[in-house]
Amino acid sequence: MDEAHPTVLLVEDNDLVRGMVMAMLATHGFAVVAAETAEQGIVEFESNPAVSFAILDMILPGKSGLDLAAELERRRPGFRILYMSGLGDSIAMESIARRAPDMVLIKPFSEELLLQRVDALLGNASVAPAYSASLSTMSRPVFPWDRLVEASDELGNAGASVISYLDTAAGFAIAITHVAVLRAAGVPYTFRFTGNTAMPLMLAVLPDDLAQAQSLIEHIGLGADIAPAA
Repeated sequence: MDEAHPTVLLVEDNDLVRGMVMAMLATHGFAVVAAETAEQGIVEFESNPAVSFAILDMILPGKSGLDLAAELERRRPGFRILYMSGLGDSIAMESIARRAPDMVLIKPFSEELLLQRVDALLGNASVAPAYSASLSTMSRPVFPWDRLVEASDELGNAGASVISYLDTAAGFAIAITHVAVLRAAGVPYTFRFTGNTAMPLMLAVLPDDLAQAQSLIEHIGLGADIAPAA
């Protein structure tokens, strides 16, 4: 492997797209570890400690790319991720792109754009595989959790806490998606700060709405970046 470039984890279920991206990256000296599903991606991630960043498709069989991103960020805080999708107008992609446009790659894309996004993700520097050790020290986007609190319902007696969200791009996107689902179903909710910098925000609903809220959240299948709230 060319030591001027880190190793990348690529998770994409479309054989054609996966092969194309692998070829693009390999041409420029990157070592690529590829997987077709989120579950395979986690296995490859754990088996290849040299992996320094990931390129993930948002829509995958089984767990979503957003779930996978959250799990990778949970296992290695500060881990860098580039999100791919053919649905640029999805709630999750819009929430990430609005705060961190360099973390989003909309299909179809050119080799030039792919390399621009990777370059931006890596901080515009040629780095060795050991680069992963310094990822957590690099600057990353600050997500506007306070805006979610301001926009949530005022439920003084919302004693049923549902989940908390990690302070990551995936966590913020999942929170936005959960808001959209609850609003569409007419379930009142509120957000509260937890005092935990890693998981700053907690979602709460009225006790009578707890079962419906949990069902809605479980139905959309985004859960890796959340935890039961105390």
